[in-house]
Parts: sequence; structure tokens; C-alpha cells
Amino acid sequence: MILNQIRRISLLWRRFTPLEEFLLGVLQQELPEKPRQINQRRIDLINRVSRPLKWTEIMFYQMRGRKSVRDEDAMFLCRSPEEIILAEIKFSPVLMSQVFKSEIYAVSGHMFSIVTRPSPKPISFCREYSLKGVKLVDDPMVEFPPTLLERLRKRFPPDYDDLAGQSLSRWRVFDPSNIYRVPLENANYILLAESEDGSAEFLGVRVNGKSSEVYYLPHDGKPEKVATTLRKAIERKS
Repeated sequence: MILNQIRRISLLWRRFTPLEEFLLGVLQQELPEKPRQINQRRIDLINRVSRPLKWTEIMFYQMRGRKSVRDEDAMFLCRSPEEIILAEIKFSPVLMSQVFKSEIYAVSGHMFSIVTRPSPKPISFCREYSLKGVKLVDDPMVEFPPTLLERLRKRFPPDYDDLAGQSLSRWRVFDPSNIYRVPLENANYILLAESEDGSAEFLGVRVNGKSSEVYYLPHDGKPEKVATTLRKAIERKS
């Protein structure tokens, strides 16, 4: 525990953990030449890294004073305001059998975050990592549909369009411009509705789950599959 605390203190003068350096290095090796050059510029300009909670999602920033800024030379051609996945990387710390999976995301034209499961916090300062597999997912040099609704519609329950923008019982269903992704411990979810009573509860679908399966997502609890339609999920959780 003391050793881990000392290693975390080292982040006061180093930008990246050994794990982050490993994952970014793998990404750079796999990217074609043009996006690799753009992303190297982005990496060189990162001067702040945010690692909340269990470090499941790690976010990168270029800061000027207290303001986050962007460099045009560090931006891909895909400027979608929604996230695209640059790569999926599977790895293990050397001498460990457990396999971790990381997804590296870009948003609005630049690499922005790494999401890793299980939580990478305990293994972020290992000396070596063994690469188990890597796959480039979305091409950052072409434009993508600008909303999650267009890209992930096949994951939505069949009655979402009929309910979008409405308030039903204690739930408010998001309209297409307000849906968004959140990384939780076991998977990524698209939030489709939120409670209106201030209890921080949500209804959503898994990004990589079966289509139309709606989950109940309490702020401090475990996701629970509740229905195959949004209306039925609202009825059961009202």
C-alpha cells in the first residue's frame, strides 16, 4: 500500500502512468501514418490527466491556464461531438493471468479518454505488460453520424421514439439531443431517461448488449435488467 502511494505521488511530476504509456504506445503502433502523426501531436500537448474514482475512465486535456484548449494540428478529420472508439486493447500485467480490456476514445476530433475494465488502478504502475490483442474500431479520418441515436439506434428499445422528450410518472425520457454514454464498472451504457425526483436514477441500454434490453441504473448500485421496452421499465420502476 505504501509503495502504491509513493507511485501515485510520482504523478505530480510525470504525465502518464506506466499503463497509460503502454496503451498509448500500442495505439500509436497500430494507427496508420496520418492519424498517428495527428495523435502524436495530441499526446505531446497533453498536460493534465484526470483519474476519478477507480480510474475506470481516464481523461486527457490540453490546458492553458485554467481553460481546456484544442490544437487544430492535433485533431482528426472526424469532428463528431459524440465519442468514437479508436482502438480496443486487451492486455495483462506480466506474471498475471487476468486479462484487462481498454477502449481508447476520441471526441470532437481528438483523443480524449481511456476506459479500462476491470479497474486498472491496482495495476497502473506495473513494470511490464503483455499485449493480448488489439483492434482498431472507428476510422478517425472519416466523418461519422453526429449523434449516438444514429450510430446506436439498433440498441434502443422499440418504443423510444414514441416516448422521447416526455415525462412519464417520475421519469423524464431524454430527447435524442440529450442522450449520452457513461462508463460503469461492468459496461458502457447509453442513458435514455432519468428520475425527476432528484434520486439520481437512470434507465438505459448497454452499448454492447442485446438490443431493446433496458437497465435500471441507480447512482450507487448495481445495474439491473428490468424490461425489453422503455415503457415497461418505467412502469416497473415507478
